[in-house]
Amino acid sequence: MGDEYGSECVVVCNSTTDCNGNGRCDSEGQCVCEDGFAGESCDSCHADGFGPTCQKSCSATETCNGSGRCLDDGTCDCFPKFNCGDVLNVLSPLVPGLTSGVVCPDADAQGVVQSCVGNCSAAALDECEMDFMECVLEHSLDTPYNEGACECVGRLRACTVDAGCEVMSDNSIIALCDTGALGCTASQCQLQYPAATHCDWDSHDTCKEELAQCLSEPPSTVLQNESWYVQQDKYAARCVCYRSQFEVFDYILDESCSMEMEVEQEVWYEWVNGTWTWNNISNGTWVQGNGSWVEMRGPVPWTKSYNFSACKSECKNEMQKKETNTSFAYDCAVCGDGDYMPGREECDDNNLVDLDGCSHQCEIEPPLPSDLILDLSRPDSSPGQIVVTWNHTDVAMRAFLEDLPHRVFHYVFKLDRTICVGCPTVSTEAILQWSDCSYAFCSVTVPSVVSGEFIDIEVFGVNVAGAGNSTTDSLRWMYLPFYDVQLNEREIGLQIELEWVAPSDTGYGDDTSLPILMYFLEVSSCPDFRQNTTRCEYYATEVLPPAGGNFSYPIRYNLTFPQHLGFYYYYSILPINELGRALNTTIEVFQYGVLAAPTPFVAYPAANSLPVPVAVTPELIET
Repeated sequence: MGDEYGSECVVVCNSTTDCNGNGRCDSEGQCVCEDGFAGESCDSCHADGFGPTCQKSCSATETCNGSGRCLDDGTCDCFPKFNCGDVLNVLSPLVPGLTSGVVCPDADAQGVVQSCVGNCSAAALDECEMDFMECVLEHSLDTPYNEGACECVGRLRACTVDAGCEVMSDNSIIALCDTGALGCTASQCQLQYPAATHCDWDSHDTCKEELAQCLSEPPSTVLQNESWYVQQDKYAARCVCYRSQFEVFDYILDESCSMEMEVEQEVWYEWVNGTWTWNNISNGTWVQGNGSWVEMRGPVPWTKSYNFSACKSECKNEMQKKETNTSFAYDCAVCGDGDYMPGREECDDNNLVDLDGCSHQCEIEPPLPSDLILDLSRPDSSPGQIVVTWNHTDVAMRAFLEDLPHRVFHYVFKLDRTICVGCPTVSTEAILQWSDCSYAFCSVTVPSVVSGEFIDIEVFGVNVAGAGNSTTDSLRWMYLPFYDVQLNEREIGLQIELEWVAPSDTGYGDDTSLPILMYFLEVSSCPDFRQNTTRCEYYATEVLPPAGGNFSYPIRYNLTFPQHLGFYYYYSILPINELGRALNTTIEVFQYGVLAAPTPFVAYPAANSLPVPVAVTPELIET
């Protein structure tokens, strides 16, 4: 038995067995360790003691010169040397321009102490280098290239720290991370590793892989030849993929306590302050400008169709987040929800109604046609003119007032003029900007229109979607008929036959193109205006063409009006076409039979001063 100690001599302590031969027993039976040893049984070395005698001191800072860690035998386990140049050689094929963008620090800048490095192996870095190479191969086809490069650098940084290379790798990783060729963030490069960061490459990779798998499934694969409705269903399925993905992050709560939390990042983006710009009307470029994606945080208000959080941790820099977000928003856009999403939607007016400027497929609709109003000058004018007017539609007015993307940029006015049948057509076209019109309508004057001219008019509006349906109108310019029918009288016995030809212009510029519908014939006769006015007679009739046909010229018409020898007969012929009566009349005066006196009994007034119809009254007699 060992020695007994204590006030009652019951505590047994043996310096060989209880203190492992590295100390002695005190009066209380406790081990008092020799120099270099520590612990209740003196079975370990104190902080600065190493080896079987615990006499050799080792300090990571002093003994290993800050480039290694102390082993149990008091020797240094040196950190493997991190070779920035080797990293560049591997990454250069992946990222164009990387070699010229990165300047590797030299060995001294990395804190490498040659005396330490020479005593240790680089075997601890083999696993990291292998992982790095696999990462480069996996992401060699990534676009943008820097996203894959940032991931590889971040993973290498984490691995080298785990292998004990923190001091060796700091400056080299910083040099790679800060270069413009890569454009990585500190989180992507794991510069704070092993402290908790927002970038967990393993979780991020898992999220990306699961998202890519979900998006590649047939229900989520959008084909160009599919109908719009089928495509919308598939976009909705793709949006479900985004909503189902999230990443796991480690958050430090305070310096003494940490907790791993699974968090679905409540982050979404809004396109704000966006405006539309029409760039160069000739080639029809319609671009968005001045807007920006704004990151929103807080509880997700699931009122927007494109809220998502998938794979957008700090493993992505801001540019990559924006690009990823744009892709997500494109797939998650829902037509008719009032949230316009550039790319997939041309517009979104919060409904699925057509013909209001934004279709049920959220495509900008071409302008609606407007009714044309033709205001013609008097038909007797030569030449005439046509004023063409059309009103802005209600949809166009609303788009103008609210600056909506389907607003009308300009109207196209097309005019074809053909002087006569068989004559060449002259075509003209005018562009009327919205500012060229009045508040409510536009108008164009067609001048110098001649009789018989063919006029064809076409008007349509143009907006970002292109030309709208046109409104057309056509007419042939018509005059009132001329009155020069060349009336003649022929006496056949006691009968009177009138003969006349067609007027030189029946309404279409000649005497044949437009038929005369009828002639209005008036006859007045009196034997003596001065003495026997009570015997004056008046006769009027409509001379019509044969049933179902047109007049044949010359027209011969036998009067049924009573004939009286020696009476004076006053004849008026008035042509009538579709527009109405000629503005003047042909008037001729003949004396029926042979008169005793060589001159008429009365001097008649000038023919063109007589009223129509011609009813011979005493007021016509010149005294």
